[in-house]
Amino acid sequence: MARLLGDAGPTRRAAPAAADARFARGAARVRLLEPAGALLDQREMPGRVELRVDGARARGPIVAEPEVDFVAGEQRDALAPGAALGSPVEGGDELWLRDREGLVVQDAAVAALAARLSTGCADARAYVRSIWRWQMSQLRFGDWHRNDLDMADPLGGLLDTRLADCMLGSSLLIGLCRARGVPARLLTGYLLHPANLGPHSWAEVRVAPGEWMPVDFGNWCYSAGDPDEPHWGGYFLGRVDARYVAEVAPREFTGWGSAPPPERWYRLEKLDGQRIVHTLHALPDNTLFRRDVLDLQVVAPA
Repeated sequence: MARLLGDAGPTRRAAPAAADARFARGAARVRLLEPAGALLDQREMPGRVELRVDGARARGPIVAEPEVDFVAGEQRDALAPGAALGSPVEGGDELWLRDREGLVVQDAAVAALAARLSTGCADARAYVRSIWRWQMSQLRFGDWHRNDLDMADPLGGLLDTRLADCMLGSSLLIGLCRARGVPARLLTGYLLHPANLGPHSWAEVRVAPGEWMPVDFGNWCYSAGDPDEPHWGGYFLGRVDARYVAEVAPREFTGWGSAPPPERWYRLEKLDGQRIVHTLHALPDNTLFRRDVLDLQVVAPA
């Protein structure tokens, strides 16, 4: 069991909460630190804690401190036989076949690539491995500023530039899966590496009824884009390490809350003792827009 603590500010209205009931241990405990006495209402719902503050008093930084206890363990694919491509989808999993959700936007280029990568794949598991090899070898890992994306066709732009961050790379995998009738979904949370505690996104693919296979495009950073690298080539294909799950789109979603990011920005991260500080600054004046201070405490063995 672990405990995630942090303060978020200055303009963040929503604090992360454990979205996955398998890992959460009780509700998130959230305190409004600044401005003192300005809290009007606090609402909790699956995957989200929302603080509403008095706008007349919120002229400066808004700082909230969430604290969540959760169990985190390595997740592995159960290796059940994969469902045949094109097999019927039941049990509510149709939700994860939508052709438009966030950065997952289907277009002709995605459909054409999906058709090519699925050639010779008898089932969903083989198809995911085909996508994985293509992504590792054909994409590069790097940051994309969201304002540089064509939001009407974000995945088409990605296929042109071949540059993707963790959320874009995962969204492309999800789009390719959905294009061939394979349910897939985006997860967002926090890596629990002591020296790199921070937000991250990855995907899960339903390879068989009731069987979700984790896939993390962030693996590119470990294998340098080589899917055949002996140790790291497929390390996060079918496995993810211990993580904190905050969002499972689209049912449980925290996101930016009521404070949209500035048009142009840059981010920094640094160590502060045992804590990690992530900051988002607006351009051109370098104004601090958001600060996340994260601390992880292991309070019991797994």
